[in-house]
Amino acid sequence: MSESASARRHLADHPLTFRRELVARIMHSIIAGESCSIVGVASTGKSNLFRFLIRPDVRHRYLGEGWGKYLFLYVDTNSLTELSEWGLYKLLLWRVVEAVEDLEVESQWSKLFSDLYQQALLPEKRPLARSYLEWDAKNLCQRLGFNLVFLFDEFDEIFRQVDTRFFLSLRALRDEHKYRLSYVVATRDELSRIREDMGECESFYELFSLNTYGLGSYNRADAIHMVQRLVARRGIPVTDDETNLLIEVSGGHPGILRAAFWALSDRKIEKSGDISRQFFLDHLDIQAECAKIWDSIGEDERTALADLAAGYPLQRLERGIVRLLRLKGLVRESRAGQAAVFCQLFENFVNQQGVFRDIRLDKKSGKVWVEGRAISDLTPGEFTLLSYLFERRGEVCSRDELEALYPGKSQNVDTLMDQLRGKIESAPRRPKYVITVRGRGFKLDRAPSGQL
Repeated sequence: MSESASARRHLADHPLTFRRELVARIMHSIIAGESCSIVGVASTGKSNLFRFLIRPDVRHRYLGEGWGKYLFLYVDTNSLTELSEWGLYKLLLWRVVEAVEDLEVESQWSKLFSDLYQQALLPEKRPLARSYLEWDAKNLCQRLGFNLVFLFDEFDEIFRQVDTRFFLSLRALRDEHKYRLSYVVATRDELSRIREDMGECESFYELFSLNTYGLGSYNRADAIHMVQRLVARRGIPVTDDETNLLIEVSGGHPGILRAAFWALSDRKIEKSGDISRQFFLDHLDIQAECAKIWDSIGEDERTALADLAAGYPLQRLERGIVRLLRLKGLVRESRAGQAAVFCQLFENFVNQQGVFRDIRLDKKSGKVWVEGRAISDLTPGEFTLLSYLFERRGEVCSRDELEALYPGKSQNVDTLMDQLRGKIESAPRRPKYVITVRGRGFKLDRAPSGQL
């Protein structure tokens, strides 16, 4: 094998120091028999992290000499045949079959696990899938002496949509094998913000509430290694100064760093001259990566980021959101010790979004703020109307559209609009937010000074 080919193969794997601090915290939770939640926005490498965790050399390094007794089951939810309890149980049972095939256990065990999986595929056996998983866990933990670690990748939609019974079953399974069975889930948002009926899943959420870790940007060593891997793939060398520039403008975010490298290497192939920061700001692929991040966060997070990017002081209601943004690695400390957007490229993108700051609305909790003042007396009909206008802010909504929000009810939109203005406008007769567009309808906007 040539020296360059050997180097490329070496760079294909992350070094054992990859994501060192986070991996150490995850493994510490697993050793303690606890579960943990990993929160990261789009393109931060959650799947890469999980694939790193299941490597034998990584488990040996962090789990010590007993690493072989930890059975890691990587549950990639993209391979689900259907988003349901049965679909998940079937996938979990299959992961057990795959894992046992690689273990030094008697063949009779492999056959038993495989037979149970085959039984679970039968429509008439669907109600028994849960008990099959319980049987698997009992035999793996108690009879074969393994510690089970389920790694759930892309867990957001599962937690949002699957019936509560599934999560209560997972909690019961963990309680049956306490300190021998753990869950690690990767999501784009905190679990408490994903599911509307959190109260029904409270016992499952408790497993993660004290062990929620953020997956943000790379540290400098990991960012340099990523650039080296990209250089090996593309065959386009970069200087130390160019590497430093890539890390600086991307903030070490994996997706933005990758897009910035491809943009740089294309420019070098075209021999288009010096690379400036403006070149990265205007590049379409980098804008697309920023859009992925933007689309993966909530309206309240966008508003707080917009305030930070524009240099506005944070309002009281935003400070809790900044904690979440720090967890996700989207906010860093500036040189002045204040919160700031994590990198120049994303800050520029945020400033281009034109976020409407004066009215804040959280549809999940039903809370509304106007210029920092909480509005607590909106009726359900008024909140429905404001939510619809808020989602289409800047757009004119016709009376017919708004009346369709209340099927089977006789709602006078003009009366409802007057009531809403009376609660959110400081001068309802001269509204600056809920604007009437004569002959067309209404829109939520910031009216120019003096506009009726």
